[in-house]
Amino acid sequence: MTMQKRLADAVSKSATTAVTQQSATWLLATVTAVNTGGTVDITTATGPVSAVRRLRSYAAPIVGDVVRVDRKADGNWLVTGALSAGISDWQALTMSGSFTANGGTSDPPPMARLTTDGLLQLSGVVKGAATAGTAIQFATLPAGVTTSYWVRGTVQTSSVGQLAGIDVSPSGVCRLLPVANHGASGWFQLDGVQGRYR
Repeated sequence: MTMQKRLADAVSKSATTAVTQQSATWLLATVTAVNTGGTVDITTATGPVSAVRRLRSYAAPIVGDVVRVDRKADGNWLVTGALSAGISDWQALTMSGSFTANGGTSDPPPMARLTTDGLLQLSGVVKGAATAGTAIQFATLPAGVTTSYWVRGTVQTSSVGQLAGIDVSPSGVCRLLPVANHGASGWFQLDGVQGRYR
């Protein structure tokens, strides 16, 4: 390769790099650190970038998240949010013991999901026998829906005027803590139970 050819290639590459760096665009990146003050460190195909501001809607970043990043021609970067990993859709709980979905035509089935802003949410109506004052496992979280924290809530039941406690452990066990006895056809509704999973 001649000197002139090498020089021409170097100039062309330099010009292409300059244009790429100066143009406004978006790209994918991976979060490498979560900082205080609303920023994260990321790594992209072109290298690492420190202290990139994130949108308020990307409220619960974690290391390893694959995120969309907007880059402006003036050199400003912005993390707009994490890509879905297929976990934001509702997934069926794995029922335990004699507990089942209530089965009414208007009753949502027992399900769970993780939201992009860091919440574990439960939904659905479950029926099954339970003894007042005794915690009993009624389900486990589906594969891929996990929580680092205990999630707890209070739910409506078929016992008039009575509520029940629900908790979900970091191991994925979902328990009912009834105040009143439930017969085999007694039900409780999971909607409204939510808490941070990370």
